[in-house]
Amino acid sequence: MPIIEISSLTHPGVEIFSTLTEAQLRNRLEPDKGIFIAESPKVIQVALNAGYSPIALLCEEKHISGDAENIIKQCPDIPVYTGSRELLASLTGYTLT
Repeated sequence: MPIIEISSLTHPGVEIFSTLTEAQLRNRLEPDKGIFIAESPKVIQVALNAGYSPIALLCEEKHISGDAENIIKQCPDIPVYTGSRELLASLTGYTLT
């Protein structure tokens, strides 16, 4: 599981969490499948159980070995972006749950 510490809002790979609109997520990156953002461990787990495959995770460092641990174990090959609570809130526009 690649854990990637970010220190900037322009870190490569995090643009899917900040700059794309919902329509762009659905159509631009994977037009055949579409992409959506799930915002809580419960919702992510439901999506995994339904057969969806995440392309990346974004979480505070404390959740890597906490609330997100089981999800990360189920998805060992995707990048997990982490950073300070303040940076992640600036990136997404809200405080992550």
